[in-house]
Amino acid sequence: MKKYKKTIIGSTLLLLLLIISILYPYFGPKDFNHQVLVKNGQGDIIGRAPFPPSEKHFLGTNRNGEDMHWLLLYGAKFTLISAFGVALLRVFLGGIFGIFLSMWAPFLKSYVKDFFLTFRYIPSILIAIILMKPIVGDFNDVAVSSIVTYQIIILVFIGFPSVTIFTSDVTDELLKTSFVQSSKLMGAGKIHIVRKQLMPYIRSYGILFSVQQFISTLHITMQLGLFGMFLGGRNRAGIMGFDEPPIPATLSNEWAGLIG
Repeated sequence: MKKYKKTIIGSTLLLLLLIISILYPYFGPKDFNHQVLVKNGQGDIIGRAPFPPSEKHFLGTNRNGEDMHWLLLYGAKFTLISAFGVALLRVFLGGIFGIFLSMWAPFLKSYVKDFFLTFRYIPSILIAIILMKPIVGDFNDVAVSSIVTYQIIILVFIGFPSVTIFTSDVTDELLKTSFVQSSKLMGAGKIHIVRKQLMPYIRSYGILFSVQQFISTLHITMQLGLFGMFLGGRNRAGIMGFDEPPIPATLSNEWAGLIG
């Protein structure tokens, strides 16, 4: 436990933040302490959103006058659940395909590596922008659930090659070990070798790789937010202000959109 002390503390904080975000509707203000104008006793306007950090607005407000502190708490669940889900899907699907390549289709591995080679040289953010542009590049009437589903598929696809190649390489190394070779000589089947001898090792790698993919997913969603491609789509109303056209805002208030 002491060896993973930092990981446990970090995971506990994220879990606590997720729980608070899920429970937000029961204790948080529905309007996020919305305040656009500040007037003095005579009714004169002395200030307008966005407001800087203060006792009333701990992290300040956005240009709509909504408190950033409450927005960050509210949007945490969308960010963390999406990133965790994408990470698990990457590791699960990539792991299965990587094991399949090494155990049942080794003749395809060189072709798969050549096909996925381009993903090592083309920035992931560029691929994500190209694939997501058709659905989140402009304001549209597509259902939020459809947008999120499409975005998750793209995010999983981007990380799938690296997980597949990594799993396949680990499997190849394990297949060379003496205990696996002994099992083969004794007539053990491929499924038995995977279940009893490979999985205990691959599972430990899987936990580490899941954390890496979680961080990678957060990273790329933050980058997408800078280009106005928010998880869940854009707010059709934009942000209140004097800009023409209106500056786009995140529809779900997830972290990448708020930072972007």
